[in-house]
Amino acid sequence: MAKIYISSTYEDLKEYREAARTACLRLGHQVTGVEDYSASDERPVSRALADVAASDAYLGIVAWRYGLIPSGPENPENLSITHLEFREALKRDLPRLIFVMAEDPHWPPRFIDKSSEEIQRFRQEVAARGVVDSFSDAADLQLKVTAAIATLKPLVERRQEQQQVDAFFSYNSADSKAVTALAQGLIREGVRIWMWDISLQPGRNVRSETMNALRRARTFVAFIGGLGVGQWQKEEIEKAAARVHAEEDFHLIPVLLPDAKPELVPANITDYYWIRFRSFNDPDAYTQLLNALRRTETPRPPDLPLEEADLQVLIELLFRVVVRLRERPEMLNSLEPTTVWDAVRKISPQASTMDHLRSLNQELSSEPSPGPLWSAWMRNTRANELAALLHHAGPGAAA
Repeated sequence: MAKIYISSTYEDLKEYREAARTACLRLGHQVTGVEDYSASDERPVSRALADVAASDAYLGIVAWRYGLIPSGPENPENLSITHLEFREALKRDLPRLIFVMAEDPHWPPRFIDKSSEEIQRFRQEVAARGVVDSFSDAADLQLKVTAAIATLKPLVERRQEQQQVDAFFSYNSADSKAVTALAQGLIREGVRIWMWDISLQPGRNVRSETMNALRRARTFVAFIGGLGVGQWQKEEIEKAAARVHAEEDFHLIPVLLPDAKPELVPANITDYYWIRFRSFNDPDAYTQLLNALRRTETPRPPDLPLEEADLQVLIELLFRVVVRLRERPEMLNSLEPTTVWDAVRKISPQASTMDHLRSLNQELSSEPSPGPLWSAWMRNTRANELAALLHHAGPGAAA
């Protein structure tokens, strides 16, 4: 199955688009295009180009309208959206099927541009840069698309086998719905993602397809949900961790879903900086992940007003306070300042500064200490909140 982007002007070619779409769907392919946005030529340019980039093939239908020309600095050549989509297909080196309408004296005048210079240039450009055929009506187009689609299979398969992937998504099947929704948004942003629920085709060897995709990926994203990692995911993580050590430009990013539990995070990825989704619609985490996959921003711990030693003190102290009081374990997840300081002051009523907290942690040193996984979880995902506790200690609080 291939993902085919159908590009054309809309109002004049509705019937023809539907004919091409029907031919693709009957052959088992996935189709994207203007129908996924709204019924007009005024579709979002960025999303259209992202959808072209995420496709396996481009199918262009050209008649006698050049189409809407979006203004702005992102379109310095003043090209139409349809022309921009074609240029994006060239840029991505997609297999291209082009169907150009033959001369038709009965074509409605309202669907013919008054100034034919732009559309003539466009027709000449597409004719020179793709497999081109002409068509006379919708039925003729449907037959020719059906025949031409057969030529795409080896091209698409070869391209899929060789193309670099921006991100390999590894996840437990229990988290499939949430991860798929996240992936679809990133794909619309132009990120090339490989994941089981989107990329695997029926009848293909699962293990060989998975390992091939992992070899082609620039970044490995390990999603951790409430049930931890699945058996296949463990193997994927092991292979990705080994590749990180061998290849400097290969990145591994653990992503913690809202219901993730620290004790279920595999030990071999606890040292990597994590991205944490506080909800399934967390815009900050989404932007952080998008930038990381685009390599426009490397995930890194935030600048904190705490030294590493003091951060570890807070991590140990909160755990030991819960053990000593035998109550309020939920505060370790919420880190709600009032709740935390109320618990601390049950043991040390005057506590308000970092010096007080260091002393209290030493006083409680006989209590059990948190394990390394929980400590890594807190350090990598809650460091800002731990530092912020110092600003909620009440009068006289200072670090």
